Amino acid sequence: MLLNKIIITSKPFLSIFLFSCIAFGAVAQDKQIDKLNFLYKKGFKIHFSGERILYDSYNFPKSKSASSLEYSVTDEKQKGKENVMRFQSSQCEEKDTSSYGSYLYINNDGMFFWLWDEAKKMKEKNKTLSISLPLRKGKVWDSYYGKLPAKVECISTDSLVKTPLGSFNTFVVKMTFTDNSRKDYDQEITMIDFYDTNVGQVEVQLSATAVFKKVDAIRKKISDMTLLVDKITKSE
Repeated sequence: MLLNKIIITSKPFLSIFLFSCIAFGAVAQDKQIDKLNFLYKKGFKIHFSGERILYDSYNFPKSKSASSLEYSVTDEKQKGKENVMRFQSSQCEEKDTSSYGSYLYINNDGMFFWLWDEAKKMKEKNKTLSISLPLRKGKVWDSYYGKLPAKVECISTDSLVKTPLGSFNTFVVKMTFTDNSRKDYDQEITMIDFYDTNVGQVEVQLSATAVFKKVDAIRKKISDMTLLVDKITKSE
């Protein structure tokens, strides 16, 4: 779940996500997720830290930089059967910081949001359905990230994630979409979110790959980023 709008360039970008090679921990028998019991209440804060890797023209790492992300719930209300939360997100990339606000919705069907610059329009077409309940390994659904069509898949419902705060048993959701606004190449974006059913998001992975249009679809890695939760402030 990346509530920030992703600005993807060959330079370091400020907003992700939630988003690469994936190393899962010990995997037990997969199960079905029917309900979300996240700690997302007014006053809740969660902080992530990690690093971002940039790649050279030969797909070798050329630089690494520290990255961090923080979500905070500044307000909440019940709207029918939906729990609506005002999320503020702040991301640090090297010496730069960006902050955005958006609304997050949780109901019996899952979790969804609109990107910050689409929130006022509230168009169904621009809604990001980040979790679709009930959730099973292999379940796939269509969504959007802003105005870009996206494909979302549950790739595990029982994966162990080790963080500075300890280990979490998580379900894992992968979102992929393509930005084809550039002349010479498309950018394929993969975001992978790890959620503990009783906490919320505890790990974020994001990767960007360039696919060149005029050179036999040659692929070049642009960046990978991994962020792990390292601090949680529960609501009072």
